Amino acid sequence: MNELLFLLLPLAFYSGWKASGKNLTFGSTEKRQLPDNFVKGVNYLLNEEPDKALDLFLNRPEIDEYTAETYLLLGNLFRNRGEVDRALSVHQNLIGRASLNRDQKTTTMLALGKDFLAAGMMDRAEQVFTELLQGENKTEDAREALRTIYEQTQEWSKAISVTEASKPQSAGNLSALIANYYCELADASLITGHIQHANEMLNMARESYADSIRIEVIAARIHALQEEYQHSSLLFLSVAQKAPRLLGIIYQPLIESYQQVGKLDQLQDELFDIYIKYSDVKVLEYTLRLAIQTGPSENILQQLPKLMESKQLNIRSICQAVNLYCKLEDPESTKILPLIQSALTNHLSSQPGFQCRHCGYKMHDFLWRCPACNYWDEVTNV
Repeated sequence: MNELLFLLLPLAFYSGWKASGKNLTFGSTEKRQLPDNFVKGVNYLLNEEPDKALDLFLNRPEIDEYTAETYLLLGNLFRNRGEVDRALSVHQNLIGRASLNRDQKTTTMLALGKDFLAAGMMDRAEQVFTELLQGENKTEDAREALRTIYEQTQEWSKAISVTEASKPQSAGNLSALIANYYCELADASLITGHIQHANEMLNMARESYADSIRIEVIAARIHALQEEYQHSSLLFLSVAQKAPRLLGIIYQPLIESYQQVGKLDQLQDELFDIYIKYSDVKVLEYTLRLAIQTGPSENILQQLPKLMESKQLNIRSICQAVNLYCKLEDPESTKILPLIQSALTNHLSSQPGFQCRHCGYKMHDFLWRCPACNYWDEVTNV
């Protein structure tokens, strides 16, 4: 509670002083009453009695522009501390005051909507933010909050609509975000087997942001589903070349497509070329995994000793290299290698495989949207 008081005290005393002196004459009883109530409320907060403080603040018969600012700050601080019920009490009390001007009502409604959102009351939050957008004081904060709601509830069509409406007012480029929403709809259509609708959504995504690498991933999946493996193999390889971070989610369908066209023997060297270009150790890991599955190419056999000396290798790529050596070397001369292999495998089994480049959040499964910071297209292999 102390950090709340440090922020609240200056504004509380300032607001009380301004309010008490605005319309009242010097020496009157009413002039002293408002500051005294603020002092009592702060004392309750100091004594860890926030409910008594709220009763004192909210039962004031009059609230003007100065005290309204204090209440807004108090409610927001409660919400930021996770005390959503108290934040709702403050903002719901404030929104019913007739003395608020239009801007203050807009700000209070926005705060109230954020309270509902923090409480998980999505329907109530959506109602408040939608009402804000229908008024004269349209606010981009309300649109952004609605976009957050629709992302959490996976209502992608609504997310597209509200984001499209933000374009004229936004300083940033929302086209890539909208493309992701269309890709979500395309993914959902593929799950239900509606390939035609998935293609339609991909076309809409291209119109919004043609450079989205996710569009290529879904297009490759569609070609594979339609047994057009020549196209799918080329697209999957293109994704690996443009965005090596996505190799983890396309690795298996990439192999399957290459198998179908009879070119699996050349995939090792193509992946190794990508590793050389980007020095991405994750690409090397998948290259070695493929070498274990199908047998190493001559190029990989020649490069492996040098690779083992590289300081760039992570524990996963070392594990794959050990696995490959276990498969190749005489077991009598490499008895220690299976032990190393087992220890490394046990360690890796509990480690997350993906991480958000924006906030650093780690996860076991690949997600296009980071659940921690809500950024899109930032998840990469660990």
